[in-house]
Amino acid sequence: MSTRSTIWIENEDGLEGIYCHFDGYLSNNGVLLYNHYKDEEKLRELISKGEMRVLNETVEKSGFYDDGRGNYKAKDIKETAEYSEEYNYIFKDGDWFYYEDEDYQNLQRLSPALI
Repeated sequence: MSTRSTIWIENEDGLEGIYCHFDGYLSNNGVLLYNHYKDEEKLRELISKGEMRVLNETVEKSGFYDDGRGNYKAKDIKETAEYSEEYNYIFKDGDWFYYEDEDYQNLQRLSPALI
């Protein structure tokens, strides 16, 4: 069984992000993103690799779906509802936020949820 998530970065014109199939819950992907992907350049590198099976501490250790045909490229959208999963993470204004399922209206700062 998998706990699906999305990982987004806020740009001037909307959000850009990827899907992650496994271990999306706060105690895994939430902790990994907060502790290892607060650097915008590193996060952009992660997202540029396209959608993934699993997130790890580094981009190199993470598992991506890239099949060489470009089927799993990052999505560039203004609204995440269409792509909402169990957990959805958004990096904006230099910090991580999250919401569960399709409840974008309940966007919360990630750090208090990790304590």
